Amino acid sequence: MALSAVSPIPDVVRGLDAVAVALLSREGGLWDANRGFLALLRGVDLVGELTDVRHVFANPEFDRLLTRQADPVEGVIFRGVITLRDATGRITPLRGAVFAHDQDLLLVAEHDIREMTTLRSKLNAVSDDLEARVREIEQLQKELEVARGLASAALRDRDALLDTLTRDISPRTPRGY
Repeated sequence: MALSAVSPIPDVVRGLDAVAVALLSREGGLWDANRGFLALLRGVDLVGELTDVRHVFANPEFDRLLTRQADPVEGVIFRGVITLRDATGRITPLRGAVFAHDQDLLLVAEHDIREMTTLRSKLNAVSDDLEARVREIEQLQKELEVARGLASAALRDRDALLDTLTRDISPRTPRGY
């Protein structure tokens, strides 16, 4: 990955994971990025001078960003939820903005904390439900073992009764009747 002559990515955010910052050419090439943005590109081949990352933009699509006019004061091209897709198809929503930066684009976004909090609470609920079901299955297994033991004892008792009845009835019953 080639770095631009003067990187707009401050060193203070270069190592952050919760914030994604990337300098992109208008052709979709990745000039520079911090660790947070690079982590979102799992499986994307980052070889060559300018890695094309247009396909990573799920919503808005990269080409749509190019059709938007920059705000004359802030230089904002897009502000809101930016959805990126890695090579495995995994979608990650970010909340942030894309700015016009000279002839390039500057993406500054953070992971959608509300989405992460919602997903974490759903995960906790599913985990709690799973634990409850495991306890229920363990209890049912104990009950099944008890029932098997009772059934086995009942079969032994039945076999013993049949043996006794067979012995008692067989000698007394004349043949041929």
